[in-house]
Amino acid sequence: MRTETAEIVGDNIRMWLFLNHDTISKMADGIQMSRATLTELKAGRSKMIQFKTLEAIASYFNVSVPELVTKHHLGVS
Repeated sequence: MRTETAEIVGDNIRMWLFLNHDTISKMADGIQMSRATLTELKAGRSKMIQFKTLEAIASYFNVSVPELVTKHHLGVS
Protein backbone atom coordinates (compact mmCIF):
# COMPACT_ATOMS: atom_id res chain seq x y z
CA MET A 1 0.00 0.00 0.00
CA ARG A 2 1.35 3.40 -0.93
CA THR A 3 0.65 6.37 1.29
CA GLU A 4 1.17 9.95 0.24
CA THR A 5 4.11 10.40 2.61
CA ALA A 6 5.73 7.15 1.45
CA GLU A 7 5.33 8.27 -2.16
CA ILE A 8 6.88 11.67 -1.41
CA VAL A 9 9.83 10.09 0.40
CA GLY A 10 10.29 7.64 -2.48
CA ASP A 11 10.13 10.42 -5.06
CA ASN A 12 12.69 12.44 -3.12
CA ILE A 13 15.05 9.49 -2.74
CA ARG A 14 14.87 8.88 -6.51
CA MET A 15 15.37 12.58 -7.22
CA TRP A 16 18.40 12.99 -4.94
CA LEU A 17 19.99 9.74 -6.11
CA PHE A 18 19.64 10.99 -9.70
CA LEU A 19 20.88 14.51 -8.96
CA ASN A 20 23.88 13.16 -7.03
CA HIS A 21 24.67 10.42 -9.58
CA ASP A 22 24.31 7.96 -6.70
CA THR A 23 22.94 4.43 -6.29
CA ILE A 24 20.82 2.59 -3.75
CA SER A 25 23.78 0.28 -3.08
CA LYS A 26 26.10 3.17 -2.19
CA MET A 27 23.37 4.75 -0.09
CA ALA A 28 22.76 1.45 1.75
CA ASP A 29 26.46 1.17 2.56
CA GLY A 30 26.61 4.83 3.60
CA ILE A 31 23.77 4.66 6.11
CA GLN A 32 24.18 1.02 7.20
CA MET A 33 20.72 0.00 5.99
CA SER A 34 19.71 -2.93 3.80
CA ARG A 35 19.42 -2.36 0.09
CA ALA A 36 16.03 -4.15 0.16
CA THR A 37 14.64 -1.70 2.73
CA LEU A 38 15.86 1.30 0.76
CA THR A 39 14.47 -0.15 -2.47
CA GLU A 40 11.03 -0.43 -0.81
CA LEU A 41 11.30 3.15 0.44
CA LYS A 42 12.41 4.38 -2.99
CA ALA A 43 9.38 2.65 -4.54
CA GLY A 44 7.07 4.34 -2.02
CA ARG A 45 5.87 0.98 -0.71
CA SER A 46 6.70 1.44 2.95
CA LYS A 47 3.70 1.45 5.30
CA MET A 48 5.63 2.87 8.24
CA ILE A 49 8.93 4.71 8.31
CA GLN A 50 10.77 5.11 11.60
CA PHE A 51 11.98 8.61 12.39
CA LYS A 52 15.56 7.37 12.78
CA THR A 53 15.34 6.03 9.21
CA LEU A 54 14.17 9.42 7.95
CA GLU A 55 17.02 11.07 9.87
CA ALA A 56 19.60 8.71 8.34
CA ILE A 57 18.32 9.28 4.81
CA ALA A 58 18.10 13.05 5.28
CA SER A 59 21.63 13.13 6.68
CA TYR A 60 22.94 11.08 3.76
CA PHE A 61 21.56 13.62 1.29
CA ASN A 62 22.50 16.56 3.52
CA VAL A 63 18.88 17.74 3.79
CA SER A 64 16.48 18.13 6.70
CA VAL A 65 13.76 15.62 7.56
CA PRO A 66 11.08 18.21 6.62
CA GLU A 67 12.72 18.52 3.16
CA LEU A 68 12.68 14.73 2.84
CA VAL A 69 8.92 14.55 3.46
CA THR A 70 8.02 17.58 1.31
CA LYS A 71 6.95 17.21 -2.31
CA HIS A 72 9.36 18.83 -4.76
CA HIS A 73 8.25 19.54 -8.31
CA LEU A 74 11.33 18.76 -10.36
CA GLY A 75 9.81 15.97 -12.45
CA VAL A 76 12.64 13.47 -11.94
CA SER A 77 11.60 9.82 -12.04
